[in-house]
Amino acid sequence: MGLDQSTTSSTAEAVPGRRVRGGPPGWIDTVLSWPRRRWAAVAVLIPVTTTAFLWAGLRLPPETAYPFWGWPVAALAGVLAGLTLSSYLPGPGTGHLIHVGCSPCALASAASVVFALVLRWTSPASAGLAAISIAVLALGLQRRLSDEASCPVSAEQVQPR
Repeated sequence: MGLDQSTTSSTAEAVPGRRVRGGPPGWIDTVLSWPRRRWAAVAVLIPVTTTAFLWAGLRLPPETAYPFWGWPVAALAGVLAGLTLSSYLPGPGTGHLIHVGCSPCALASAASVVFALVLRWTSPASAGLAAISIAVLALGLQRRLSDEASCPVSAEQVQPR
């Protein structure tokens, strides 16, 4: 009762950002195809954002010890935030304007970084809010990366006339 090859469609392979059964998710391909300038931004932004998340998590009263899970949460949050922010760098051939793509998605992705940092700042000892901040960052990054494939902006749309 299996499907033969003539009845299956190969349209999933032709659509960028869509996952092919058994293959990696489309956003992994998007990240791996980034130009060198975005990878340079990732190398700069990950330590900066990790430091920001560590700093936000260290706002504890003197009698409270830093939680053991604080360091890995800050590291993971820094990686996710660094990847999200570096996705705004323009690609080759698009000039020097920020790559926004679909405006609502771009705003939600950028706001996810700020929202996660605010969550860590307001309650640095809460493991639940730390998990929510990681989830918010992961969703923002996923939305941003799937936005590149589903809502591309050409160089003609971003260049001033």
